[in-house]
Order: sequence, then structure tokens, then C-alpha cells
Amino acid sequence: MKNVFVALLFLSGLSAFGQHSDTLPHQEHSPRVKLLVYARVIVDAQKEWRTDQNIVGNFKICNWLRLEAGTRLGEKQQAFTSYCHYKIELQSKWFYDVFRVLTRLSDNVTYYPAPTYRKTNAIFIAEAKYPLSKSFHVLAAGGYVFSSHQSNKPDFMPSAAGTQKNYPIFKLSLKYLYKKAEVEATYGSYDVFNPYLYNQPFAQILGAYEVSKRCKLQSYCRYQYNNNVAVPYNYFFSFGAIFSLP
Repeated sequence: MKNVFVALLFLSGLSAFGQHSDTLPHQEHSPRVKLLVYARVIVDAQKEWRTDQNIVGNFKICNWLRLEAGTRLGEKQQAFTSYCHYKIELQSKWFYDVFRVLTRLSDNVTYYPAPTYRKTNAIFIAEAKYPLSKSFHVLAAGGYVFSSHQSNKPDFMPSAAGTQKNYPIFKLSLKYLYKKAEVEATYGSYDVFNPYLYNQPFAQILGAYEVSKRCKLQSYCRYQYNNNVAVPYNYFFSFGAIFSLP
């Protein structure tokens, strides 16, 4: 387990040294920098709600590799600063415009409710996409998570110490494109920041509209269940924008 984290940190360091994206959407001619900014409202099965704000930057390192880094700050009804997340992710190019691999190191620190804890995730993912037609595209992905959990350790540095819990993740999506708009239906167990247990996946509908060459608005609704699709776990509502720089 420690070797996994060391390897991820080493790769992330090399990527940053060599630098002169719900992962950011792939574009046919990817810009050097993409910035995703969005807010979420989450309501759980007990009708308690929380909010968070998210910033994710995606940077072109070379023709075959991109670096994605993001941060999240969350609030609950009982405590303003309840949790914070960050991640560093390496993304290969889309080989033959069909296949790519991702590796991600993320750290989740939760301050409320007690006890505080830190969860570190090392994630490896393979994604494949295919155009069914000019308007419809499908994506299928699978991966694996190496996760460690430490109570009463609200530290920001990732760690392999603590309770280990490793599990597979997956994603299936169908996207419809129409002029400057797109609609995507997704069923899976990972998103921009968090992996979820395979028995706690989500179903999501995302809509996006390109208001200019440099800005796209997007919003999604997500339903996450616990073991049984009829047993709700969380409801998500999000709105944000993607900015592209040449």
C-alpha cells in the first residue's frame, strides 16, 4: 500500500516539474488550461443538507499527458467549516480518441461531525469512449481504489496509515450532443473528487451549454442509493462553469 502512494506522489511531482481537467470534459482540441468552478447542495436520507464549493484546474503538460488538481470546501448546518478535499490527478491523452488511463491521489479531511478523520484515496482508472453516431457517445470505465482511514487525524498530507479498505469502481454514461448543448446520463461510483463504494453508486443527469468558445455552463442532478436502488443515500444538485484558456 505504501508503495502505491509513493509511486503516485513521485509521478505527480514529475508532472508538476515538467509543466512549462462531475473529470473535466474532453474536447477535440484541448486547450492548455481548463478551469471548472461549481457549487453543490447535498441532501441526505435524514433530510440534513450540506453545501460545498469546488475549483478544479486541468493543465496540459505535453501532448500525451495532463495534470488535474482541485480543492473542495464544505459546510454543514451545524458547522461552517465541516470538510475539505483536494486531489492531484494524471490523465493520459485519448489514444486513438477511444481509450485513456487516469491515476489520482486525493485526501478528504472531515472536521464535523466528530470524530475528525482523514481519508486518503489512491485511484487507478481506465476509460473508453465510442461514438454511436454524430450525436450520441458512450463511455465505459473501470478502476480500483486503495483507501486508508484515520480517525482524529485531520491532516492534509496523504497517508497510507490507518484502516485499509480497497474496492473496485465503475462508470457508464451516454451523452447526447445538439449544437452548443449536451445532455449526459451517468451511472457509476466515482466522479471528479470522490470514489464511492460499489454498493453505493449514483445515477446522474447533466446538462451543459456553450455560451462562448471560452465558457460552458453546466448543471446536474444526482441520486445516490445505499445497497438497494429504493433506499436513498444522498441527493445532489450542482451548478457551475468550465472556462477554457488557449
